[in-house]
Amino acid sequence: MTLQDTLKPDESYLEAILPAALGDRNEDKFLSDYLSGLSHCLNADPRYYRGVGPWWPSLKALLVESGDLSAGIQIDDDIAEIYQYEKPALIAVAAYLYQSMRMTNGLLFSSSHQLAQPDTEDEPYEFISYDLELESKVVQMD
Repeated sequence: MTLQDTLKPDESYLEAILPAALGDRNEDKFLSDYLSGLSHCLNADPRYYRGVGPWWPSLKALLVESGDLSAGIQIDDDIAEIYQYEKPALIAVAAYLYQSMRMTNGLLFSSSHQLAQPDTEDEPYEFISYDLELESKVVQMD
């Protein structure tokens, strides 16, 4: 099994959740607010990126696209291509849901992720979050 085979939230499921996430904002404002909050958290503790696991490269690409280069500019395009949706707001919703689950399980800063496979009999796929640009900031914090 590969990362490509891991389970991700169905786009229609995320579309159903999106209105609650938007509140009274449009998708652009929601995404801008989300990315601003993400950037703030990363500046406070660069390990924060680990909490979104495989969603990180897509989120980093959105940060760079928005002109926020504080997390660096190197993006793992192969992973970003797998963990993305056509609408950027859905990427933010999926990443938030994943990160919430990690937080609940006390794994926010863990770089190891056990991603579900389509066949529940299969062992989870182990994904390791590693962003050299942010990990160099983590080392500087120590």
